[in-house]
Amino acid sequence: MSVLDVKSPRWEVVIASAQPIEPVDAVFRDLMNSLDRLDAKVPFAGVEVTSTARSYTYSATAGDGRTWSQTAKFTGEGVEPTLTFDIKDEWTRSEFVQHLFLQEFAEKLVVEFGLISLIINRGADAL
Repeated sequence: MSVLDVKSPRWEVVIASAQPIEPVDAVFRDLMNSLDRLDAKVPFAGVEVTSTARSYTYSATAGDGRTWSQTAKFTGEGVEPTLTFDIKDEWTRSEFVQHLFLQEFAEKLVVEFGLISLIINRGADAL
Protein backbone atom coordinates (compact mmCIF):
# COMPACT_ATOMS: atom_id res chain seq x y z
CA MET A 1 0.00 0.00 0.00
CA SER A 2 1.16 3.49 -0.86
CA VAL A 3 0.11 6.65 1.02
CA LEU A 4 0.35 10.17 -0.39
CA ASP A 5 -0.10 12.90 2.22
CA VAL A 6 -0.09 16.45 0.83
CA LYS A 7 -0.71 19.57 2.91
CA SER A 8 -1.04 23.00 1.35
CA PRO A 9 -2.55 26.23 2.64
CA ARG A 10 -5.83 25.35 0.85
CA TRP A 11 -6.10 21.55 1.11
CA GLU A 12 -5.02 18.54 3.09
CA VAL A 13 -5.12 15.42 0.90
CA VAL A 14 -4.41 11.84 1.98
CA ILE A 15 -4.60 9.08 -0.65
CA ALA A 16 -4.07 5.41 0.19
CA SER A 17 -3.80 3.20 -2.89
CA ALA A 18 -2.36 -0.07 -4.16
CA GLN A 19 -0.29 1.77 -6.80
CA PRO A 20 1.73 4.87 -5.84
CA ILE A 21 0.38 8.30 -6.78
CA GLU A 22 2.69 11.31 -6.72
CA PRO A 23 1.82 15.04 -6.63
CA VAL A 24 3.47 15.42 -10.06
CA ASP A 25 1.21 12.77 -11.66
CA ALA A 26 -1.37 14.11 -14.12
CA VAL A 27 -4.17 12.27 -12.31
CA PHE A 28 -3.33 14.08 -9.05
CA ARG A 29 -3.25 17.47 -10.80
CA ASP A 30 -6.59 16.66 -12.50
CA LEU A 31 -8.08 15.67 -9.16
CA MET A 32 -6.96 18.94 -7.58
CA ASN A 33 -8.33 20.95 -10.53
CA SER A 34 -11.70 19.23 -10.13
CA LEU A 35 -11.58 19.96 -6.42
CA ASP A 36 -10.93 23.65 -7.10
CA ARG A 37 -13.82 23.79 -9.62
CA LEU A 38 -16.20 22.20 -7.10
CA ASP A 39 -15.02 24.49 -4.33
CA ALA A 40 -15.47 27.58 -6.54
CA LYS A 41 -19.10 26.58 -7.13
CA VAL A 42 -19.83 25.07 -3.71
CA PRO A 43 -17.39 25.95 -0.93
CA PHE A 44 -17.04 22.76 1.07
CA ALA A 45 -15.45 21.28 4.15
CA GLY A 46 -14.26 17.94 2.80
CA VAL A 47 -14.53 14.89 0.58
CA GLU A 48 -14.02 11.25 1.47
CA VAL A 49 -13.86 8.23 -0.82
CA THR A 50 -13.57 4.67 0.46
CA SER A 51 -13.24 1.66 -1.79
CA THR A 52 -13.57 -2.10 -1.80
CA ALA A 53 -12.80 -4.49 -4.64
CA ARG A 54 -16.28 -4.10 -6.17
CA SER A 55 -17.49 -0.64 -5.07
CA TYR A 56 -16.63 2.76 -3.70
CA THR A 57 -18.45 5.42 -1.72
CA TYR A 58 -18.01 9.14 -2.42
CA SER A 59 -19.11 11.58 0.30
CA ALA A 60 -18.82 15.36 0.39
CA THR A 61 -19.77 17.96 2.96
CA ALA A 62 -20.38 21.55 1.87
CA GLY A 63 -19.25 24.46 4.00
CA ASP A 64 -22.91 25.15 4.83
CA GLY A 65 -23.34 21.60 6.19
CA ARG A 66 -25.14 19.99 3.22
CA THR A 67 -24.02 16.45 2.49
CA TRP A 68 -23.79 14.33 -0.64
CA SER A 69 -23.14 10.59 -0.65
CA GLN A 70 -23.14 8.08 -3.46
CA THR A 71 -22.01 4.51 -3.90
CA ALA A 72 -20.78 3.06 -7.19
CA LYS A 73 -20.80 -0.69 -7.76
CA PHE A 74 -18.73 -2.35 -10.46
CA THR A 75 -20.63 -5.16 -12.15
CA GLY A 76 -17.92 -6.19 -14.61
CA GLU A 77 -14.73 -5.02 -16.26
CA GLY A 78 -15.34 -2.29 -18.81
CA VAL A 79 -18.95 -1.92 -17.66
CA GLU A 80 -20.13 1.43 -16.39
CA PRO A 81 -20.75 1.20 -12.61
CA THR A 82 -24.23 1.45 -11.15
CA LEU A 83 -24.82 4.36 -8.76
CA THR A 84 -26.98 4.79 -5.69
CA PHE A 85 -27.40 8.16 -4.00
CA ASP A 86 -28.08 9.19 -0.41
CA ILE A 87 -28.81 12.90 -0.74
CA LYS A 88 -31.24 14.50 1.65
CA ASP A 89 -30.15 18.11 1.13
CA GLU A 90 -31.05 20.29 -1.83
CA TRP A 91 -28.41 20.93 -4.49
CA THR A 92 -28.72 22.98 -7.65
CA ARG A 93 -28.10 21.34 -11.01
CA SER A 94 -24.87 23.32 -11.50
CA GLU A 95 -23.63 22.10 -8.10
CA PHE A 96 -24.56 18.51 -9.02
CA VAL A 97 -22.48 18.68 -12.21
CA GLN A 98 -19.40 19.75 -10.25
CA HIS A 99 -19.72 16.66 -8.05
CA LEU A 100 -19.71 14.50 -11.18
CA PHE A 101 -16.34 15.89 -12.28
CA LEU A 102 -14.73 15.13 -8.92
CA GLN A 103 -16.44 11.73 -8.70
CA GLU A 104 -15.06 10.80 -12.15
CA PHE A 105 -11.52 11.36 -10.91
CA ALA A 106 -12.21 9.37 -7.76
CA GLU A 107 -13.42 6.52 -9.97
CA LYS A 108 -10.28 6.80 -12.10
CA LEU A 109 -8.18 6.47 -8.95
CA VAL A 110 -10.15 3.36 -7.96
CA VAL A 111 -9.79 1.69 -11.35
CA GLU A 112 -6.25 2.70 -12.32
CA PHE A 113 -4.48 2.99 -8.95
CA GLY A 114 -6.42 0.66 -6.65
CA LEU A 115 -7.64 3.51 -4.45
CA ILE A 116 -8.31 2.37 -0.89
CA SER A 117 -9.22 5.75 0.55
CA LEU A 118 -9.12 9.43 -0.32
CA ILE A 119 -9.60 12.11 2.31
CA ILE A 120 -9.64 15.80 1.41
CA ASN A 121 -10.11 18.53 3.99
CA ARG A 122 -9.64 22.27 3.98
CA GLY A 123 -6.12 23.36 4.82
CA ALA A 124 -5.46 25.25 8.02
CA ASP A 125 -5.09 28.59 6.16
CA ALA A 126 -8.36 28.11 4.24
CA LEU A 127 -10.63 27.79 7.28
